[in-house]
Amino acid sequence: MIAAVAVTAVSALASALTGGAGADRPPLALSASPTRVAVESGAWTAVRVTNAGRASVVVDVAAAGFALDLRGRPRIASAGGAGRWLILSPRRLALPAGGSARVTVSAVVPRGAGPGEHDALVLLRTRPRAGTPVPIVMQVGVVVQVRVRGPVVRRLDIRGLRLERHGRQRTVVLTLWNRGNVSEVLPVRRVRIVFRRGVRLLATLLPPRRRILPHSLAVMALRYAGGAHGWVQAAVVVQRPRPGAAVLRRTFRIRL
Repeated sequence: MIAAVAVTAVSALASALTGGAGADRPPLALSASPTRVAVESGAWTAVRVTNAGRASVVVDVAAAGFALDLRGRPRIASAGGAGRWLILSPRRLALPAGGSARVTVSAVVPRGAGPGEHDALVLLRTRPRAGTPVPIVMQVGVVVQVRVRGPVVRRLDIRGLRLERHGRQRTVVLTLWNRGNVSEVLPVRRVRIVFRRGVRLLATLLPPRRRILPHSLAVMALRYAGGAHGWVQAAVVVQRPRPGAAVLRRTFRIRL
Protein backbone atom coordinates (compact mmCIF):
# COMPACT_ATOMS: atom_id res chain seq x y z
CA MET A 1 0.00 0.00 0.00
CA ILE A 2 2.63 2.35 0.92
CA ALA A 3 5.92 2.94 -0.72
CA ALA A 4 6.99 6.38 0.63
CA VAL A 5 5.66 9.27 2.66
CA ALA A 6 5.68 12.61 0.89
CA VAL A 7 4.68 15.90 2.55
CA THR A 8 4.93 19.30 0.94
CA ALA A 9 4.61 22.28 3.26
CA VAL A 10 3.66 25.35 1.26
CA SER A 11 1.41 28.36 1.46
CA ALA A 12 -1.86 28.71 -0.40
CA LEU A 13 0.09 30.24 -3.27
CA ALA A 14 2.31 27.22 -3.79
CA SER A 15 0.25 25.69 -6.57
CA ALA A 16 0.58 28.84 -8.59
CA LEU A 17 4.33 28.97 -8.03
CA THR A 18 5.12 25.33 -8.78
CA GLY A 19 3.27 24.95 -12.03
CA GLY A 20 3.73 28.19 -13.88
CA ALA A 21 2.66 28.32 -17.50
CA GLY A 22 5.46 27.56 -19.89
CA ALA A 23 7.77 26.13 -17.26
CA ASP A 24 9.61 23.02 -18.43
CA ARG A 25 9.57 21.65 -14.90
CA PRO A 26 8.58 22.85 -11.44
CA PRO A 27 11.08 24.82 -9.36
CA LEU A 28 11.00 22.14 -6.64
CA ALA A 29 10.63 18.41 -7.29
CA LEU A 30 12.45 16.01 -5.02
CA SER A 31 12.29 12.22 -5.34
CA ALA A 32 13.99 9.17 -3.85
CA SER A 33 14.58 5.69 -5.23
CA PRO A 34 13.89 3.10 -4.01
CA THR A 35 11.14 4.25 -1.69
CA ARG A 36 11.42 1.21 0.60
CA VAL A 37 14.65 -0.50 1.64
CA ALA A 38 15.67 -3.22 4.10
CA VAL A 39 18.88 -3.56 6.13
CA GLU A 40 20.28 -5.79 8.84
CA SER A 41 22.56 -4.70 11.66
CA GLY A 42 26.01 -3.95 10.28
CA ALA A 43 24.84 -4.00 6.65
CA TRP A 44 24.10 -1.03 4.41
CA THR A 45 22.05 -0.01 1.40
CA ALA A 46 21.75 3.12 -0.69
CA VAL A 47 19.00 5.54 -1.68
CA ARG A 48 19.35 7.81 -4.71
CA VAL A 49 17.96 11.31 -4.22
CA THR A 50 17.11 13.31 -7.35
CA ASN A 51 16.31 16.98 -7.77
CA ALA A 52 14.03 17.08 -10.81
CA GLY A 53 13.27 20.77 -10.32
CA ARG A 54 14.73 23.69 -12.21
CA ALA A 55 16.41 25.25 -9.14
CA SER A 56 19.23 23.98 -6.97
CA VAL A 57 18.32 22.74 -3.50
CA VAL A 58 19.95 21.87 -0.20
CA VAL A 59 18.50 18.73 1.39
CA ASP A 60 18.82 17.77 5.06
CA VAL A 61 18.90 14.02 5.74
CA ALA A 62 17.52 12.74 9.05
CA ALA A 63 16.14 9.56 10.63
CA ALA A 64 12.77 9.11 12.34
CA GLY A 65 10.39 6.44 13.53
CA PHE A 66 7.65 5.13 11.26
CA ALA A 67 4.18 3.74 11.87
CA LEU A 68 0.83 3.19 10.20
CA ASP A 69 -2.28 4.48 11.92
CA LEU A 70 -5.32 2.25 12.44
CA ARG A 71 -6.57 3.08 8.92
CA GLY A 72 -3.22 2.26 7.31
CA ARG A 73 -2.08 5.85 6.72
CA PRO A 74 1.68 6.41 7.15
CA ARG A 75 2.92 8.75 9.87
CA ILE A 76 6.13 9.81 11.52
CA ALA A 77 6.39 8.16 14.94
CA SER A 78 7.26 10.71 17.57
CA ALA A 79 9.05 8.21 19.83
CA GLY A 80 11.78 7.58 17.26
CA GLY A 81 11.68 3.77 17.41
CA ALA A 82 14.09 2.06 15.05
CA GLY A 83 14.98 5.44 13.59
CA ARG A 84 17.50 5.76 16.43
CA TRP A 85 19.37 2.77 15.00
CA LEU A 86 20.00 4.30 11.58
CA ILE A 87 23.32 5.72 10.44
CA LEU A 88 23.00 8.03 7.43
CA SER A 89 25.72 9.48 5.25
CA PRO A 90 25.88 12.23 4.19
CA ARG A 91 23.50 14.22 6.40
CA ARG A 92 23.21 17.07 3.90
CA LEU A 93 23.04 17.19 0.10
CA ALA A 94 23.54 20.11 -2.28
CA LEU A 95 21.80 19.18 -5.52
CA PRO A 96 21.88 21.30 -8.68
CA ALA A 97 18.89 21.35 -11.00
CA GLY A 98 18.52 17.86 -12.44
CA GLY A 99 21.23 16.51 -10.15
CA SER A 100 21.22 13.43 -7.96
CA ALA A 101 23.28 11.95 -5.13
CA ARG A 102 23.40 8.82 -3.03
CA VAL A 103 22.59 8.49 0.67
CA THR A 104 24.03 5.44 2.43
CA VAL A 105 21.76 3.83 5.02
CA SER A 106 23.05 1.41 7.63
CA ALA A 107 21.86 0.27 11.04
CA VAL A 108 23.36 -0.65 14.39
CA VAL A 109 20.84 -2.66 16.39
CA PRO A 110 21.20 -2.44 20.17
CA ARG A 111 21.55 -5.56 22.27
CA GLY A 112 18.23 -6.87 23.47
CA ALA A 113 16.26 -5.75 20.40
CA GLY A 114 13.52 -8.23 19.58
CA PRO A 115 13.83 -10.35 16.43
CA GLY A 116 11.77 -9.56 13.38
CA GLU A 117 11.11 -6.35 11.47
CA HIS A 118 11.39 -2.81 12.83
CA ASP A 119 10.37 0.13 10.63
CA ALA A 120 11.99 3.54 10.43
CA LEU A 121 12.17 6.50 8.05
CA VAL A 122 14.84 8.42 6.23
CA LEU A 123 13.52 11.97 5.98
CA LEU A 124 14.72 14.15 3.11
CA ARG A 125 13.77 17.78 3.68
CA THR A 126 14.65 20.68 1.43
CA ARG A 127 15.73 24.01 2.87
CA PRO A 128 13.74 27.10 1.82
CA ARG A 129 15.56 29.22 -0.73
CA ALA A 130 16.56 32.69 0.38
CA GLY A 131 14.93 35.56 -1.45
CA THR A 132 11.81 33.72 -2.60
CA PRO A 133 8.48 35.49 -1.94
CA VAL A 134 6.88 32.32 -0.58
CA PRO A 135 9.17 29.75 1.08
CA ILE A 136 8.54 26.26 -0.23
CA VAL A 137 9.71 23.20 1.67
CA MET A 138 9.33 19.61 0.50
CA GLN A 139 9.78 16.55 2.67
CA VAL A 140 10.00 12.99 1.37
CA GLY A 141 10.28 9.86 3.48
CA VAL A 142 11.87 6.54 2.55
CA VAL A 143 10.71 3.56 4.61
CA VAL A 144 13.55 1.52 6.10
CA GLN A 145 12.86 -1.97 7.37
CA VAL A 146 15.48 -3.00 9.91
CA ARG A 147 15.61 -6.77 10.20
CA VAL A 148 16.82 -8.34 13.44
CA ARG A 149 17.84 -11.98 13.24
CA GLY A 150 15.99 -14.53 15.33
CA PRO A 151 12.79 -16.59 15.30
CA VAL A 152 10.16 -15.27 12.90
CA VAL A 153 6.64 -15.18 14.34
CA ARG A 154 3.58 -14.92 12.09
CA ARG A 155 0.24 -14.62 13.81
CA LEU A 156 -2.77 -12.72 12.54
CA ASP A 157 -5.88 -12.55 14.74
CA ILE A 158 -9.39 -11.20 14.36
CA ARG A 159 -9.98 -8.59 17.06
CA GLY A 160 -13.56 -7.51 16.39
CA LEU A 161 -16.34 -6.59 13.98
CA ARG A 162 -18.99 -3.90 14.37
CA LEU A 163 -21.44 -1.82 12.35
CA GLU A 164 -21.41 1.97 12.26
CA ARG A 165 -24.31 4.10 11.00
CA HIS A 166 -23.99 7.57 9.53
CA GLY A 167 -27.46 8.59 8.43
CA ARG A 168 -28.51 5.97 5.90
CA GLN A 169 -24.98 4.81 5.27
CA ARG A 170 -23.87 1.57 6.94
CA THR A 171 -20.20 0.79 7.43
CA VAL A 172 -18.79 -2.53 8.58
CA VAL A 173 -15.66 -2.01 10.68
CA LEU A 174 -13.24 -4.93 11.01
CA THR A 175 -10.27 -4.88 13.40
CA LEU A 176 -7.32 -7.22 12.85
CA TRP A 177 -4.29 -7.69 15.09
CA ASN A 178 -0.85 -8.62 13.82
CA ARG A 179 0.65 -10.36 16.84
CA GLY A 180 3.71 -11.47 14.91
CA ASN A 181 7.10 -9.80 14.54
CA VAL A 182 7.00 -9.32 10.76
CA SER A 183 4.67 -7.32 8.53
CA GLU A 184 1.58 -8.99 7.12
CA VAL A 185 0.56 -8.07 3.59
CA LEU A 186 -3.10 -8.75 2.93
CA PRO A 187 -3.94 -8.84 -0.77
CA VAL A 188 -7.56 -8.68 -1.87
CA ARG A 189 -9.39 -11.96 -1.06
CA ARG A 190 -7.09 -13.02 1.73
CA VAL A 191 -9.69 -11.56 4.10
CA ARG A 192 -13.43 -11.68 3.53
CA ILE A 193 -16.60 -10.97 5.48
CA VAL A 194 -19.58 -13.18 4.69
CA PHE A 195 -23.12 -12.24 5.75
CA ARG A 196 -25.72 -14.99 6.14
CA ARG A 197 -29.19 -15.35 7.57
CA GLY A 198 -29.61 -19.02 8.24
CA VAL A 199 -28.31 -20.81 5.17
CA ARG A 200 -29.04 -17.88 2.89
CA LEU A 201 -26.00 -15.95 1.63
CA LEU A 202 -26.65 -12.19 1.80
CA ALA A 203 -23.34 -10.61 0.82
CA THR A 204 -19.56 -10.99 0.77
CA LEU A 205 -17.29 -8.01 1.47
CA LEU A 206 -13.63 -7.97 0.38
CA PRO A 207 -11.34 -5.47 2.12
CA PRO A 208 -8.75 -3.75 -0.09
CA ARG A 209 -5.05 -4.61 -0.03
CA ARG A 210 -3.47 -3.71 3.28
CA ARG A 211 -0.15 -3.94 5.12
CA ILE A 212 -0.13 -4.41 8.90
CA LEU A 213 3.11 -3.71 10.73
CA PRO A 214 4.33 -6.06 13.49
CA HIS A 215 2.55 -5.85 16.85
CA SER A 216 -0.07 -3.51 15.37
CA LEU A 217 -3.83 -3.20 15.04
CA ALA A 218 -5.50 -2.43 11.73
CA VAL A 219 -9.03 -1.13 11.18
CA MET A 220 -10.77 -1.73 7.85
CA ALA A 221 -13.99 0.11 7.07
CA LEU A 222 -16.21 -1.30 4.31
CA ARG A 223 -19.48 0.23 3.20
CA TYR A 224 -22.45 -2.12 3.07
CA ALA A 225 -24.96 -1.04 0.42
CA GLY A 226 -27.08 -4.20 0.31
CA GLY A 227 -30.73 -4.48 1.10
CA ALA A 228 -30.56 -6.71 4.17
CA HIS A 229 -31.67 -5.34 7.53
CA GLY A 230 -31.88 -6.75 11.01
CA TRP A 231 -29.74 -9.38 12.73
CA VAL A 232 -27.36 -11.45 10.60
CA GLN A 233 -24.42 -13.79 11.09
CA ALA A 234 -21.16 -12.23 9.90
CA ALA A 235 -18.27 -14.65 9.40
CA VAL A 236 -14.79 -13.13 9.12
CA VAL A 237 -12.44 -15.47 7.26
CA VAL A 238 -8.66 -14.93 7.11
CA GLN A 239 -6.50 -17.20 4.98
CA ARG A 240 -3.05 -18.30 6.26
CA PRO A 241 -3.24 -16.54 9.63
CA ARG A 242 -0.19 -18.41 10.92
CA PRO A 243 2.06 -21.30 9.88
CA GLY A 244 0.20 -24.58 9.95
CA ALA A 245 -3.27 -22.96 9.84
CA ALA A 246 -4.99 -22.63 6.48
CA VAL A 247 -7.94 -20.54 7.66
CA LEU A 248 -8.98 -18.51 10.69
CA ARG A 249 -12.73 -17.99 11.06
CA ARG A 250 -14.69 -16.05 13.63
CA THR A 251 -18.44 -15.42 13.58
CA PHE A 252 -20.21 -12.31 14.90
CA ARG A 253 -23.87 -11.45 15.23
CA ILE A 254 -24.48 -7.90 14.05
CA ARG A 255 -27.52 -5.82 13.22
CA LEU A 256 -27.57 -4.33 9.75
